[in-house]
Amino acid sequence: GWALLRHRAPLPPSAMAPKPKKGGGGARAEAAQREREAEAAATEARRAKLSEAEAREEAEVLFAQLARAAEADQPKRVLRLSEDILALIPGDEDASRARVAALVQAGDFSAAVEAAEASGLGAALVGFERAYALYRLGRHEEALEAAGGGGGGGEQQPRGRAMLRAQLLYKLGRYGECVGAYEELLSGWPGGAGAAPLEVRANAVAAHVAAGRGAEVPSLLPRLKLTPKSSFEVAYGVACASLAGGDHAKAEHELQVALRLGKEALYDEDYADEEVEEELLPITVQLAVCAAALGRAEEAGEAYSAAIKKYGGAGGEGDEGVDHATLAVASNNLAALAGAGGAAAAKRLERLVGPGGGLRRALEASLSPNQRAAVLRNRAAALLGARSLDACRELSAALERESPQDPGPALLQAAAAAREKRFKKADELLAAFQARCGDAGGRSEAQLMRAQVAVARGEPGRAAELLGEVEDEELRGAPATVATAVACAEAGGDGAGAEALLEAA
Repeated sequence: GWALLRHRAPLPPSAMAPKPKKGGGGARAEAAQREREAEAAATEARRAKLSEAEAREEAEVLFAQLARAAEADQPKRVLRLSEDILALIPGDEDASRARVAALVQAGDFSAAVEAAEASGLGAALVGFERAYALYRLGRHEEALEAAGGGGGGGEQQPRGRAMLRAQLLYKLGRYGECVGAYEELLSGWPGGAGAAPLEVRANAVAAHVAAGRGAEVPSLLPRLKLTPKSSFEVAYGVACASLAGGDHAKAEHELQVALRLGKEALYDEDYADEEVEEELLPITVQLAVCAAALGRAEEAGEAYSAAIKKYGGAGGEGDEGVDHATLAVASNNLAALAGAGGAAAAKRLERLVGPGGGLRRALEASLSPNQRAAVLRNRAAALLGARSLDACRELSAALERESPQDPGPALLQAAAAAREKRFKKADELLAAFQARCGDAGGRSEAQLMRAQVAVARGEPGRAAELLGEVEDEELRGAPATVATAVACAEAGGDGAGAEALLEAA
């Protein structure tokens, strides 16, 4: 469980709003807000001296200027003009809508949410902008609720809502629903699915991979009029499908294609060398995952270390440009290369965890639910290896509450108890998990560990019995399982039992 194979799916924010510029966003946003408030106060003072007719006449002039600014794609000017109009005509519907849209375009998403809610216009008029702003703030549940309602806005806005809803379902880890959302969106696209924007079709590929339907990708591509060379995002999604299927050599080749296509595309858009490197960091880290799986651990470790060193680790709160999800994978997998526990691994993963033991805020917003669970599970394993048993138990218990059918947290809690030689408690924890688990594979994993605990407490005969009762037939009959069961039976003085196990095998 250490390697996160599908670490980042290519889900760009689409053309609904530009990506915020890097660095210093908070301070600049506050300064801009103060400037807008000062201008609004000045306009309000001037408004107080105007008659209603004069105010409307001045507003008409400003509306003409606003229309030209919107046509020229000047969100800052649109914002200033809309606020000037609202100072002259408080509550004007058109100006209020323009203000919300301009805040979104300017990347001031918190202010956009506040403006949408304060406008009183409702979901039909500013619901889409509010939903998108919530999405960019990482408030995905609220954004999904907001994206589900409202109408109006012409033909494009309902389609935009559908695109946003599909992205949100992905972010929330509801991958099956996400696939369905993309299928519905593409089936109704004018001109057919192949006429949809390239990024929408690339996202549909990513959704299939995340939903465990990577095997369908080869047949999906021609339906969407795609090939791996359509874009580097598509090539990346195809590579993720190969990774999901365990074909690391093929995935490595496809990732190299994605890297080449990405460089060509980004250099064509006049990206600088460092910007290209940062944009393609997910592909670089994914290539390291392939290298590790193909036995080139040193090469993988160097790639992970270089990414962490250059971009400052993962989970920081200050830089909106940092790809926190990819850096979390690099930190996580670098710890894995050093072994599944110990102080070094625990320290590497510590940077991903916030004061309360959960993931840092930036990671909560950028990792999928499966990724979040995997990182925290690995953190608990590292704490176990470092003999920080109380911390391991606390984190494992929290994970178990979130995913009661996942065997990982139960195995970790049992391992922590066994480390303290509380073998009876360890067996009870595992038995309790088996009683509530609805999956034969999960119950079988717990059964194997119960046998290990029995050996540790000096009961090899009991271990042999437990191994003979493993539910999963393939696992029970595996050579390693049979050999261990035979050795345990012999160690317990049950020669006849050992012979019976061999004959049954």
